[in-house]
Amino acid sequence: MGIPGLKICTASSPDQAYGMTKSMIRDNGPGILFLPVKMMKSMKSKVDVGKCLPLNKARVVHKASDASVAAGKAVTVATYLHGVKEAQLAADILREEGLEVRYGGS
Repeated sequence: MGIPGLKICTASSPDQAYGMTKSMIRDNGPGILFLPVKMMKSMKSKVDVGKCLPLNKARVVHKASDASVAAGKAVTVATYLHGVKEAQLAADILREEGLEVRYGGS
């Protein structure tokens, strides 16, 4: 972690893994990409061939509306790797209770 310019990334789906791998190859600095194989097998997604993902941003999966934020009925969940699947399940439960959930994954 003390290496100047080192980028450490994680991906929670195959399309993110592909996009970040492509970006890391094109980047001039050192980088580490953690890919949990068991999770990659359980997450199904379509891979956009040729698309690079930014290495310095997280992906927002769902964004709450401004009205629900103003009414105090919005929840923000930030997670990565294995927590993404659990956060999606928890978001479904919270939606049933009337809250609007906003969560972003790696």
